[in-house]
Amino acid sequence: SGSTLVTSSYVRLTPDERSKEGSIWNTVPCYLKDWEMHVQFKVHGLGKKNLNGDGIAIWYTRERLHPGPVFGNQDHFVGLAIFVDTFRNDLHGMDRSFPYISA
Repeated sequence: SGSTLVTSSYVRLTPDERSKEGSIWNTVPCYLKDWEMHVQFKVHGLGKKNLNGDGIAIWYTRERLHPGPVFGNQDHFVGLAIFVDTFRNDLHGMDRSFPYISA
């Protein structure tokens, strides 16, 4: 959804432009008790200091996307999210190195 582009060799969630968002979601629910996921991604742009975007999130939730303020999704959800934050927003009192990874 959004600015996502799917080809036979890659998925581009967003172009290197400001104010773009994209996502890709599984169409079949996952009812497996045990599973693992392997993800490989590349973040690139016009230059190291010119990356447009806040980062990327990998979601494993009970429900599909409900648009909201947390990497494009609602801030209250049931499941797991892994965030790779690449942009230092106005974080008063937060001493973090970027990119910042959290779950």
